[in-house]
Amino acid sequence: PAGIWADGEDRILVVDTNNHRVLEYRLSQRNYRIWAN
Repeated sequence: PAGIWADGEDRILVVDTNNHRVLEYRLSQRNYRIWAN
C-alpha cells in the first residue's frame, strides 16, 4: 500500500497505487469496499 488512514474507531482506508484503488475496511462490520479506476 502507498498509504493507510484510520478514521475513528472502525474504518481504515488503504491506498493501493499499483492497482489504482482505495480499499475501505470496517472493523465493526468485518467487510470491505473497493473503489477502483
